[in-house]
Amino acid sequence: MSEYILAVGLHEEEFAILERCSEGAAILSFSEGETPSIEEGGFLLVVDASSSGFSLEALQENILENPAFSGLQKIILTDDLELEASISRIDDQSVDLYRKPIVEGSMRVRIKRQRDLLRMREQVKADKVASMLVKAIFPQSPIGIFLSHDGVTFTSGEYADFNINPMVEKITGRSRREIEKIGWAQITHPEDLPEELEKLKRLNAGEIGSYTMDKRYLRPDGSSVWVNVNVFSLSLPEENKSLQLALITDISEHKKMGLALAESENYMSVLLSHLPGMAYHCLNDADWTMKYVSDGCFELTGFEIEEIVENKVVSYNDIIVPEYRENLREEWKKILRKKGTFKAEYEIFTATGSRKWVMEAAQGVYDEKGKLKSLQGIILDVTDRKKCEIQLVHYHEYDRWTGLPNEWSMEMLLQQEKESNQVGCQALVGIDVSTIYNKNIAYGFAYGQKIIKEIADELKTLRDDNHHLFSTYEYRFMFYVRSYSAKEELISFSEEISRRMRSILRVERIGWGIGILELDLFNNHNTDATLRNVLVASEKSLASFEEDLRFCFFDKEMELALERENVIMQELTEIASGKGKDRLYLEYQAILDLKTDTICSFEALARLQSDRFGLVSPLEFIPLSEKSKLIIPLGELIIMKSLLFLKRLREEGHDDITIAVNISPVQLLKREFTENLMHMMEATQTDPASVCLEITESVFDSTIQEMNRLLEELRRLGFSIALDDFGTGHSSLARETELHVCCVKIDKFFIRQLQKFREEETVLSSIITMVHKQGLSVIAEGVETEEQKQYLRLHGCDKIQGYLISRPRPEQEVLKMLSDNTFSRDNNSRL
Repeated sequence: MSEYILAVGLHEEEFAILERCSEGAAILSFSEGETPSIEEGGFLLVVDASSSGFSLEALQENILENPAFSGLQKIILTDDLELEASISRIDDQSVDLYRKPIVEGSMRVRIKRQRDLLRMREQVKADKVASMLVKAIFPQSPIGIFLSHDGVTFTSGEYADFNINPMVEKITGRSRREIEKIGWAQITHPEDLPEELEKLKRLNAGEIGSYTMDKRYLRPDGSSVWVNVNVFSLSLPEENKSLQLALITDISEHKKMGLALAESENYMSVLLSHLPGMAYHCLNDADWTMKYVSDGCFELTGFEIEEIVENKVVSYNDIIVPEYRENLREEWKKILRKKGTFKAEYEIFTATGSRKWVMEAAQGVYDEKGKLKSLQGIILDVTDRKKCEIQLVHYHEYDRWTGLPNEWSMEMLLQQEKESNQVGCQALVGIDVSTIYNKNIAYGFAYGQKIIKEIADELKTLRDDNHHLFSTYEYRFMFYVRSYSAKEELISFSEEISRRMRSILRVERIGWGIGILELDLFNNHNTDATLRNVLVASEKSLASFEEDLRFCFFDKEMELALERENVIMQELTEIASGKGKDRLYLEYQAILDLKTDTICSFEALARLQSDRFGLVSPLEFIPLSEKSKLIIPLGELIIMKSLLFLKRLREEGHDDITIAVNISPVQLLKREFTENLMHMMEATQTDPASVCLEITESVFDSTIQEMNRLLEELRRLGFSIALDDFGTGHSSLARETELHVCCVKIDKFFIRQLQKFREEETVLSSIITMVHKQGLSVIAEGVETEEQKQYLRLHGCDKIQGYLISRPRPEQEVLKMLSDNTFSRDNNSRL
């Protein structure tokens, strides 16, 4: 019969490992208490003492002392330290202890070693006729062989050739001669030496016939190598001396694997003990029956381990929130078909009835044939993360102050409605309360937020399944009307909104506007265009608040106005980028010094020649450029053209004439404005004293302190600063004194009063007097008659500007008129 190994008490997995390590030997299994007949070819008995439940006495009686097994080498598998210690004290050189679990590589080494040990023993005991065979095997043995007398190597005599074989040299990294010279004690690791000396002493004393141990040899490079040594006492009848045969096997890799396994087990133990959840092993059944759960079970679920394992008190399926159970089971089916990795987030009930969010990551466990055996994985508590995610979603979709869905939420709803082909008529009703911004400036941010909150709370009472309320832009709300049958319904709803708004805002003297967009009439627009159209309608309503226009429908006229605005914006963008810059050009209007009756300055006025609409008023394109911030590049273009005109005037000999350029607060507040302005001044070799920068009363919308800092810096550089259109906006004489300006330009509104009222009824002379008292000069705009001119001269006005002097004219005409001195004839007046 071929070689075979007898096995008792091995589990299926251990049996399979043994088969793979047997190197072709058959594995015969038998039960505890059974004594099989040992036929030729049997060389090894492998016994799992732990699983078989052998006591030491039973192991000795049934295995170690059983005559049937006396000719076999034996490997005893155990994980019982006490049993292991007892067996190690048994004087039986055929016994090799193996600490579970079985590692395939190390078991293969052990089996090979036991096979070789048996063979070597047989060879050593064989007849002298086999000596030739021994001599052949000795140098080729895969096991290190060391033959000694009382622990000392033979250096001469008949055994000298058999004292150390080549494998010993390979294992220790030392030559035979070096080992003979320094001795075995010197190359044994100091920590292992006492144990081996003690065992060798007992061996030499005849107390034991053999011993085995794991030890380390020191190599010349300072490293160490783990070996297993089996030392046997050999008695040769014809020799009056005792010999020791040591069989040495390199087990370094086995030790590394053992250490790695121990480290891995320790790591897993620490990891499982600190998991914010639990590891598990369960069946793929209706209850997800748990076979094992880690210590984190109680912290995660509130149930003790013994309550959930084997469904003693509750099954894992029971604690999954019902709404997730079916989906989880279906997902597991898909994963198992693909033999993939399962990952899902869901909620569970704890023992106290509270809910927790968990994340499960797991996979199936399969046998060698690919059949599913069980499931294993981890379940982590992700409740805190989920709360953060839900909170982040809320922040993303809701306005923090009002608690209402925000613009993004409304856009998503409109998109969903569009994709669902909603039937019937829908509309958007926008509410604009942007005038609260001015109250914020006066009373502080908290005041405005309080009003916004009150409005939101009031509008919430109008919500229902057909009216969805959103907080869109700052100071704006929006109702989405899901269905209405007639326009009158929208009017009635808007009037109700106005009634609610009036109850809050009337006492605060705050205006509001309501814009209405019927979506079915303008359904070709995308979402952005739709929201913009509502905004336009609500802004128009707000602009007409004083005319008692409480709501405004977006109509074709507005649509055309928007289209015009878009075209103008496109052209301004092109000009700002350098394309078709000639479409933006300047005209210059003369300013007359009343004391000298001569032209002292020109104001540069921007004009836009649209490719589509022809000449566009500054009152239309300047606000658009400010709103889009295009005024910054366009303003630089205007300044440069103005300075080049001034340079041309100097070249023509008009050194005493200055230029006035309108500057938007948007330009002025840009960080690089002053730096860029001075670069242009240097490029045109212009003295700042020749330039007056005109700012409008809209500067009062900005921070006065910051504005004054900028104006003061410009004045230090030599520029003159004029406040334009005085009296038309926010300013009063009191506020005007807050700004660091040099000059005030009185708006034409006051000039025209001279034609409607008697001199003593106008306030114009008082304005001039009070401005002079502030140390500022005065320029009157819009002067069209000789009578107005004479009145202004009489009351001390410094300069005038208007059609009486000259209309705005192109550069070439201005230069020609200055050259020909024809301004007087042009205006039928002597300068």
